[in-house]
Amino acid sequence: MAQIALILDDFGTMKADVLRELRTFCTSSISDVTAAVANSSPLFVRPLFSRDNPEFPERLMSFLEWLEANSLPYRSYQVLDGQDFDDANCDRYYIINALRLKNIILTRLASLEQQRELGRSQDEVDD
Repeated sequence: MAQIALILDDFGTMKADVLRELRTFCTSSISDVTAAVANSSPLFVRPLFSRDNPEFPERLMSFLEWLEANSLPYRSYQVLDGQDFDDANCDRYYIINALRLKNIILTRLASLEQQRELGRSQDEVDD
């Protein structure tokens, strides 16, 4: 499953607000987040969709929308299966913003619904 890497380039004047927003879905400590921002390294690289944390994509989308609304600079990348994130070669990854993430989430939901419908249709044929 694809992963997402998030790099926050600057806190701007909103460090406390950013940290508060991040705490809703990121388990990193404040010192780890501060160091990651200072070094322009990823806050996290983690699966976008997971059964362990199904609400993560929507929370991340809300956070990206919030960053964009507050003009805070960030970079977010889709890291495909079999790839290891290398922040020195970010041009290898698909850039994700809030709108693209929303489209990914909606496409996945539509696909899951289509799979459910196909499963129901197959069950009717088998009966």
